[in-house]
Amino acid sequence: FTLFLVNEMNVPCLYISADSDAATQISRLAAMVTGEDSRNVRRNLEVAPDYYAEQLAGSQIHFSFDSNPDYYDIEEEIDAWVELFDTYPEVIVVDNLRNVFSGQESEHLGYKTIQQKLIDVSRETHACVITMHHMSESFGDSKTPSPRAKVDGKVNQLPDLIFSVARDDTDFYLSVVKDRNAKDYPEADRYHTLRIDAAHGTFTRVESLQARANTLGAEIGTDWTGPRYEQEHFDE
Repeated sequence: FTLFLVNEMNVPCLYISADSDAATQISRLAAMVTGEDSRNVRRNLEVAPDYYAEQLAGSQIHFSFDSNPDYYDIEEEIDAWVELFDTYPEVIVVDNLRNVFSGQESEHLGYKTIQQKLIDVSRETHACVITMHHMSESFGDSKTPSPRAKVDGKVNQLPDLIFSVARDDTDFYLSVVKDRNAKDYPEADRYHTLRIDAAHGTFTRVESLQARANTLGAEIGTDWTGPRYEQEHFDE
């Protein structure tokens, strides 16, 4: 979802892909751009690398595939970006927090240390820093978003915005469990529903029942603005 999100944003993005290798991420991105099945892309990458390089030439996402970077490695990637483009990236993705080496004995302290350093990066560069992280595996239902309290390591104090996500087959659920500047739902009891096209790595928002009613009303010439017909849990 994060790769889809930054691809749709279409702004300069440094993507620290510690959790996924080059073949995985490039095949996903190429599937989004070309409309091909990502499995076919992965099979064809070795036989037609020039074709996919041409297709991805317009992408503003640049990857780093160090599987266990520390904060200084991330700093060096940012410095290299500035050397190449003479400006900072607008978005920096860290995928994911668990893969970043902190040097701390405590996992909790390590997470907080890296988070604080990434906040410093955001303030210095004015980039939007997106950090991917896990929820506690002890939480029961993996097919619905987990509450904010279930963030692994309980490191939910520092981020300004936290999305909790879950997948149930082709349905993808996104709940805003923390937002310093707007209404949030710490218990993840309200969420948005998106539909996954797994073959192409794309997501589309599921239309609310009220919007469907309005569309139908327009088609038949009826002003259908009575009771609001909302999907359960769908937050307008």
